[in-house]
Amino acid sequence: MMRIFLFLAIVWANTAITAQSYMGGQSARSRAMNLVNDADNRMKMMDLEGAIFAYTNAIQIDPSYAEAYMKRAIAYTRMRQDTEAMADYNKAMELNPLMNQLYDERAKLKMLLFDYKGAITDLNTALALNAYGQNLLDQRALAKIELNDLQGAIDDYSAMLQLMPNDTITYLNRALTYLQAGNPLQALADANKALTLYPKSALAHNVMGLILTQQQDYRAAIDAFDQALHSDPEFSLAYYNRGVAHQLNGNENNAKADFSKAIEINRDLAHAYFNRAVLRKNVGDNMGAIADYNEVLSIDSVFTDALYNRGVAKKMLGDYNGALADANKSIAQNNANPQLFNFRGNVHMLFGNFDKAILDYNQALQLNAGYAEAFYNRGIAKILNYNRYEGCQDLQKSIELGIVDAAEKYNFFCR
Repeated sequence: MMRIFLFLAIVWANTAITAQSYMGGQSARSRAMNLVNDADNRMKMMDLEGAIFAYTNAIQIDPSYAEAYMKRAIAYTRMRQDTEAMADYNKAMELNPLMNQLYDERAKLKMLLFDYKGAITDLNTALALNAYGQNLLDQRALAKIELNDLQGAIDDYSAMLQLMPNDTITYLNRALTYLQAGNPLQALADANKALTLYPKSALAHNVMGLILTQQQDYRAAIDAFDQALHSDPEFSLAYYNRGVAHQLNGNENNAKADFSKAIEINRDLAHAYFNRAVLRKNVGDNMGAIADYNEVLSIDSVFTDALYNRGVAKKMLGDYNGALADANKSIAQNNANPQLFNFRGNVHMLFGNFDKAILDYNQALQLNAGYAEAFYNRGIAKILNYNRYEGCQDLQKSIELGIVDAAEKYNFFCR
């Protein structure tokens, strides 16, 4: 009897322990899921730090919860804590390598990090797990465009249209890719198809205008942008694009008005400020141009052309120190542009720093051995720096390369 009692006691104890362990496991996942739901709500309210705290608590309760790692990674990505985000995506994949969304989300992070090849690899895996993922094809097409695989992007858009034959946006994306690939006829066909599907689409009229602008049919392009603005009077990019078409068509007043309207609607449209600055500079309004270049650089501090152009405008106003500062900054951003070294050389000349000017012209010519203007400028700098022989050689070279004014200087200094 004692043996039977002991046996039953052992069986009962083991059963109780097993049940407690099972219930404990369920309880851990259940509690973790509640925390994840709370974190999801915090994400919706843009409380990213609170969401990360809740996801972290969920992971501490249930370290095998792959979805919690993935969602915390999304929150980290939004906070641009990219290293932490990547670590979480990788951990989630260890736990559940068949979760399709993981590859999609990690691909987005890789796109942000300019790892387009890595993004494509993840998207390929995601598509293998979900062959009908239109959004995955769209993302992969964008990554391929960044890698200049335009035909690959076109193929992805075509695959999307097989799945969604009436998707206007995909026709427009493929149209723009065809345009970038140098196939304007196919681009026009896709834009026309989009307009057939949605005749009042401001986006479709805008894309049509871009295609016609590239074909140098500026009048027709302006008409297309007019249609875009009729459909959406607050479409800032359509105003900007129409301004470019007016500018290319020689109507600078209309162009300036359109750039100004685009800026009125969207204060962050850097290219609208930039193009308006160019127009202001063309009519001698260097102060106005500098004001616009300042706006460009407040939006995009690495807009090198704006730095360069602002330096030129400052030089025209006699602000040589400001011009030199902008020249230095522009070269720091792009030391492979010979025009920037040539400009800085010109500013050094104004200060009488001929040695520094010659070094800059040397660098410009090292980057572009046929840079006629740099030969001309270096020739003048060498002559003023008491190196008449080499200076005259440079002037002679600039004459051969087509600098008309160089002949007069050569006759004056070298005959």
